[in-house]
Amino acid sequence: MARVAAYLAKRPWLVYLGLTPLAHPILEIILFGERALQTAHDVFDDDVPRLFSIPADWRAFGPSLWDTHLTGGNALLAQFALPPLAPDVLLSFVVPPYLAYTLNAALMAFLAGLCMHVFLRGSLRLPTIACFAGGVLAVFGFWHYILGYAALMAPLALLWSERAAAADARRGDAVRLALLVAFLAISSQVQVVAILAAVALVWTLVTVPSAREAAGGIARWFRGWIAGALLAAPVLLTLFVAVAESQRTIWVIDPLADPIGQWLTDAGAIVFGVPVGALDRLNPLYGTIFPGVAGVALLAVSLAIPRPDRRSRAALGLLVGVLLADLVGILVLPLQADSSLLRSFQFVRVLHLAPVAVAMNVALALAWLVRGAPGGEGIGDGAGAGVSKARPAVAVAGLLAAGVAFLPQASTIWRSLNRRLDDGLDLARLEPATAGWLLA
Repeated sequence: MARVAAYLAKRPWLVYLGLTPLAHPILEIILFGERALQTAHDVFDDDVPRLFSIPADWRAFGPSLWDTHLTGGNALLAQFALPPLAPDVLLSFVVPPYLAYTLNAALMAFLAGLCMHVFLRGSLRLPTIACFAGGVLAVFGFWHYILGYAALMAPLALLWSERAAAADARRGDAVRLALLVAFLAISSQVQVVAILAAVALVWTLVTVPSAREAAGGIARWFRGWIAGALLAAPVLLTLFVAVAESQRTIWVIDPLADPIGQWLTDAGAIVFGVPVGALDRLNPLYGTIFPGVAGVALLAVSLAIPRPDRRSRAALGLLVGVLLADLVGILVLPLQADSSLLRSFQFVRVLHLAPVAVAMNVALALAWLVRGAPGGEGIGDGAGAGVSKARPAVAVAGLLAAGVAFLPQASTIWRSLNRRLDDGLDLARLEPATAGWLLA
């Protein structure tokens, strides 16, 4: 067993490859095929579905970057929610659209877990068990398909930004970051990429070793990100030009009747995975923020652990910052009605990074419980020994907090199952929704 564990610790991608078939929406696709209830917003429910239309147009009329078959014509690079260079569109040229969707969703789940693991090991320097804990949270979370790869690969973008900005950075670090930025730009919702760029810049500033190195680090950071943007320039420039004619610039932006209530619902999604009481507006578009009962307990523990290094403090700052930025995004929504360019920019998309911040802090808490203070420069396994006696009390407090949050959710799950199972449980004709409540 020890040899197997050591082997997998050196090759974590094997673990995430094995877990991918159990992730959402892959498992329900395997079980229910096209009856699966996965969220495919803007994929197959568009008037002109992107996975059908692009290959069909090219086969019928030849390759073109201008779609003449929709209204008065559209630039193909800006016609859909994601650029046509995303992996799913490329796959749809060689396999049926639904299979392309499934393979791309599997790739997203796999990369979410692996990127989180690599970040926790490379940046926060956590022990293996904590890296796997964060990675498992990421692979089993739901990363909305139509947003692309920017949110789920955010940990890798932070790590490679950090390395490219280091004083001893090599040319390969900048090249690697540029290629990653270019991939995210051509495979993701561009607003999420822009938000990620801002977050990566702040992360680099916060984690730079000293103020003296900050200017050089930021210059090196810009070198990698600008190079990546130049590689993706055809897509980015087309999107920028299309903003002026975008249908989103003519949206009627009404202020929310209860902005604070909406924000509390967004924040409550961290603790509640199913609708409970007033929290009945949980939005799946932002992905799975809820880390499970054990994850909620560890997240509560993470609020009390010592954070002696810049990176572990930055992880907590990221979680708090995302939630506060979401509140600001909600409050400024009415002001966007008077702006032409920013009218279509959804600042609340910062919430897509909440699952990343939650997984980071859950992993940090587990690392502290198993070895002391979380990793960082000069922090060894014996660090945090002075607070070791407090660990059991902190862990118990976290479990109690998770228990309080779990009880109303258990009640909701029980009532939902009772309604669905009044007529008996027929495993041979099990409906996807019933299966979901059973898994819950």
